[in-house]
Amino acid sequence: MRRTTEDTSVLGHFIPKDTRVMANIWAVHHDSKVWHKPQDFNPNRFLTSDGKELLKIEALIPFSTGKRSCVGETLARVEVFLYFASLLQKYTISAANDEVLTLEDTFGIALNPKHKSILRFKKRI
Repeated sequence: MRRTTEDTSVLGHFIPKDTRVMANIWAVHHDSKVWHKPQDFNPNRFLTSDGKELLKIEALIPFSTGKRSCVGETLARVEVFLYFASLLQKYTISAANDEVLTLEDTFGIALNPKHKSILRFKKRI
């Protein structure tokens, strides 16, 4: 959360000095002008066409942006990578009964599954 340092306007909306503002990260990540089918879970959109390299996409801002972005971003990225890499080395993960996992499309701090989903972990040999 940040405060405006002076009176300003954004897209014709007046914002007075000292107004608290915060980035709408959900809207950035669900902008159909930037993302193809933004509501779909598709990790491949962050990879090159051969799947060997990670793309740097300006519109991806899960840790906010600017000089006051999350200081733990580097640690978090490494930890999440190690956690999921170790899971994917040991298990094949899928939804039970081949259901499609979806999130509710409502604005808020976090999104929740529409229905309680059960994941199936099959141990790799």
